[in-house]
Amino acid sequence: MNRTENTSVEPITTANSFSIELFLSYNEYKAAIFIWKVFPPIMIVFGTIGNILSIKVLTRRNIRGTNSFVFLTVLAVSDTMVLYSGLLRQWILYTFEVDIRHVHPMLCKTNIFFVYFTLQFSAWLLVLVTFDRVFATWFPHSFIGKVSHWIPITTASVLAVILIALNAHFFHGFEDLQYQVGNETIVQSCVRKDNEYRHFSIEIWPWIDLVVFNLLPFLLLLIGSALIFIKVFQNRKALMTKIAPVSGRLLSLSKTLIILNTAFLLLNTPSSIYLAGQTTWYDDINEKKFAVLNLVWAMVNILTYSNNTINFLLYCLSGSKFRQELMKIFSQLMSFKKKQTFNY
Repeated sequence: MNRTENTSVEPITTANSFSIELFLSYNEYKAAIFIWKVFPPIMIVFGTIGNILSIKVLTRRNIRGTNSFVFLTVLAVSDTMVLYSGLLRQWILYTFEVDIRHVHPMLCKTNIFFVYFTLQFSAWLLVLVTFDRVFATWFPHSFIGKVSHWIPITTASVLAVILIALNAHFFHGFEDLQYQVGNETIVQSCVRKDNEYRHFSIEIWPWIDLVVFNLLPFLLLLIGSALIFIKVFQNRKALMTKIAPVSGRLLSLSKTLIILNTAFLLLNTPSSIYLAGQTTWYDDINEKKFAVLNLVWAMVNILTYSNNTINFLLYCLSGSKFRQELMKIFSQLMSFKKKQTFNY
């Protein structure tokens, strides 16, 4: 199993004595279904509104003066794509028992691709933001007057191309397969095309994803955050000098980054560990164990998608400048409404 699948089908096809009725009767399975039905719509609505507000704030003239805010704007777009490519599909599947991947083979391939691509893209955008701040803190004079939106846009585009190439195998690995059983033709939608690709996607790909999506980004985030704070605290006396406003903004953004990076680790690591150890979890499978795994899978998925939902909240909690610009937006909106009411 991997991020492209729900847990409700794998062991049933591999264990002859598996009782679907018994499996469905366990409270763990019912709890998993409850999670999939209740949490996704709340997270999608909150995440969509939060990401739109983040884009609105991050693109305001008073706050868009660094490359980092361009990366964060792209991150808000990517996080929204994560919610609609992955979380929305799961909610539709468990609520209406309709899998959008079974509608058409190309939709199957595209959806699987976007789930992985957007999750990885969001993770690496955080890395780019962090190291943009590393260079800004360690080589501040090189950054003065040299902010160009083309730099982050080009860098993010190169990152996207690399990740597209990495995940392109999904387009040729999944197919609709037909089997002839007597006079009846059976169609299996959105399945691995052969045993070779099945081995790759189950035994090898989860480890690649663990490194690309979790381990390597977090290692770089940890190093980058440490370098930022080392430099900031080395120059803490400068907060009392003429460059205090610059240092203050730098420290505020650094605080935001370390909070984002910590949330990334805590929320994404459980699902990566689960996927990397999937062959172990399914040894000696039975109905009770599979029900528990369904619940665990639902929980770690909600944690993963939470990381793409709460960035707006983290910005509000850690960024004073972000809060100020957000309040200005609401003030302007209220003033506009008052004018409209007065005109009527």
